[in-house]
Amino acid sequence: MTQEDVRAGLSGEDPEMRQIAIAMNEDATVNFARFTTTHVNQSVTFSVCGVPMQSIVVQVPIESGFALTDALPIEQAEALVAALNGLADCPE
Repeated sequence: MTQEDVRAGLSGEDPEMRQIAIAMNEDATVNFARFTTTHVNQSVTFSVCGVPMQSIVVQVPIESGFALTDALPIEQAEALVAALNGLADCPE
């Protein structure tokens, strides 16, 4: 997926930790649904800027076009959201 395919934002109330909410456009939603359908019961690692963000076991196909990460330290979450949205370079 490219930056044109997704929009990211912060989610959560904790002042030190936030989840990243990712919304996908129609094409990305179809591709993500296809990917998750073929990887049910398999471990998948999602990376942003080459940094592993979250590893999960796909339990069911994800067809909603929406994903939510585990909570991350707020500074890391903010940097990753900016990178996902094309507003900043990848964080170091």
